[in-house]
Amino acid sequence: MRETNVSALIFPNVFNETYYGIYLTRYLPKEELLMIVNRKFIEKFHPESNVIVDEFNDIQFLINKIEQWAKKNNTRFSAIIGIDDDQQFEVSKRIAEHFKLNFYSERTLKIACNKFLMKYRFEKCGVPVGKYTLISNFDRKSVQKIGYPNVLKILTGNSSYFMSVNKNESELKNNLTHLAKTVKAERDQLQFMDVNYSDGERKILTRPRIEFLLEEFLEGDEYSCDFLLKNGKISLLRVVKKYKAEKFGFFNGFFLMNKRNASLFGLNLKNLKGICKLIADAFEIDFGVCMVDFILKDGNIRVIEATVRPGMAAFVHLMAELYSYTSLGILALLKMGRSIPKLWPEEEGLVVYVTADATGKIVDIDVKGLYQLGLDIMEVKFYKKIGDRVTDYHDDYWESYLGHVLVKNPDIKDIPQIIDEINRAVKVSYG
Repeated sequence: MRETNVSALIFPNVFNETYYGIYLTRYLPKEELLMIVNRKFIEKFHPESNVIVDEFNDIQFLINKIEQWAKKNNTRFSAIIGIDDDQQFEVSKRIAEHFKLNFYSERTLKIACNKFLMKYRFEKCGVPVGKYTLISNFDRKSVQKIGYPNVLKILTGNSSYFMSVNKNESELKNNLTHLAKTVKAERDQLQFMDVNYSDGERKILTRPRIEFLLEEFLEGDEYSCDFLLKNGKISLLRVVKKYKAEKFGFFNGFFLMNKRNASLFGLNLKNLKGICKLIADAFEIDFGVCMVDFILKDGNIRVIEATVRPGMAAFVHLMAELYSYTSLGILALLKMGRSIPKLWPEEEGLVVYVTADATGKIVDIDVKGLYQLGLDIMEVKFYKKIGDRVTDYHDDYWESYLGHVLVKNPDIKDIPQIIDEINRAVKVSYG
């Protein structure tokens, strides 16, 4: 039997249960991929591809499973695609090392997975960022360098659960105490591993369980983009404007824009691509697909953070519908040495989150009003169904997200109004 080449796609736990997980796998050459996912992903999405089910509790045990699968299927792995940055890419890195596959260097992974090291490298490479510092216990002198309001974050991972905005000393002290207790109770050993870093000029030890990032609160509108880096050339895969929710770090909607209309928001794409190149330099990479979150104010860009994998949110669903590609799919093609399709089409779209305004058991969901708004509605997707219970979403804001609506080519000046109208049009009854 002839040996075949397959690439391994690593799905970490954090994304396995999400509503958009199925769209991450769309436009992937599934017959040439081995997907490694947990059981809840299988139960929810039933992917039609080569699959290994694992709970990511023991990396060596997982490697043994992969070896057995490869032997049974007479397969040699040619590449690895990892999106497990919530676990500091430790799963992907160990698998890559075992099977002698090219993956990002240890230095790159440390920079990409640690928000303090990332800011440090960005600053050195000329990426525009806000002020920042490490903090464990309250230190007035350190805080004065940042000022108020400020943002408190954990050093690793990408969840908004651990973030807070602090308008004064009292709020910062309270949030710092709460964050320290919360992180101490977290069981994820991979996410909170200590990190040693050295670049010849400075040696840095960061301890994510007891040290946190305090950074300047950046005024302006928030955006994100994915970019492709190939042969030293930057190509933008998507640009999204985020519409902020009341809870900091969460959003009511995402507008997937085209090149022409980016300028209407004051976004200079040549400048953005230049900053993406500086980010790639800071990560010390010349190949891959990266995500960047940034603030735009008066035409000026300041980067919040970035990572060496594509962005993951409901706009992935919209990309799949409008573009006939996703950024993860482009990364897979790049890793496999395949040709890349034409990027960034003219079509635009809006993802609007439908959010709960009460708690309790859902007894009815009425969407008839959506189709009276005069919008080009592409799809209505609910994550919760009749019979599910919405708990206190003030403690867990993801609980307030009931579903989303995809709108094709909305009038950009009406987007805030459209978000409000869609939430009023969907009638949810609770018992």
